[in-house]
Amino acid sequence: MKENLPLTGPFVLKGDTDKIKNIIIMLHGYGSNGNDLIQIAKIWKEKFPYSYFVAPNAPYKFHHIPSGYMWFDINKDDVVDTDIADKQKKSIESDFLKSCDILEDYIYQLSKKFKLGLNKFFLLGFSQGSMMSLEVGTRLDQKLAGIISLSGRIYTENFNNKNRNKSPILIIHGAKDEIIKTHRFYETCEILKKFEFNVESYLIRDLDHSISSEVMSISENFILLNQ
Repeated sequence: MKENLPLTGPFVLKGDTDKIKNIIIMLHGYGSNGNDLIQIAKIWKEKFPYSYFVAPNAPYKFHHIPSGYMWFDINKDDVVDTDIADKQKKSIESDFLKSCDILEDYIYQLSKKFKLGLNKFFLLGFSQGSMMSLEVGTRLDQKLAGIISLSGRIYTENFNNKNRNKSPILIIHGAKDEIIKTHRFYETCEILKKFEFNVESYLIRDLDHSISSEVMSISENFILLNQ
């Protein structure tokens, strides 16, 4: 990656850069890094030979793991509530908004660099990366090819108070997820469907907070249908 891009991380490309037809941005979860999700790209590259996969590291270092990053901090309940000091709430909100701006700039720069419209981009996010995908992917000035939310949720309370593009969205969640509980899956689907987003959703019975072969297969089909 060029150093002038606002985010850096690993990437996978099977062919030449002048043959790229799609860009798939993969956003990791809280405390992880781009090397996590890029492993999926190494499996998918034969099926998507003209896709550029990139998994940027989030802009903030994670406190407890030297190799970890985060898009914004969270509290133990995954909810910013009245029990958290106002200063901490404001800091979390500030980091979230800054990360959104950085990611948005990153997407526009990739679009310019590879001369591809946003309709050739996919955002795939896991957990906290899903929150970023749903927020930033729908606030861009054009629709994306698709947004894939894995084990995540809509983060902002005022999601539908903003003008949103209606990019196709895939929501996948595990019924045994103890990190982001299933009520967040139903809540996210309800919000999106209420405002007439094109949503495809799956609650996987035996899945916890992880990415299984079934999740990868569903996501792969979504990309194939929307690329």
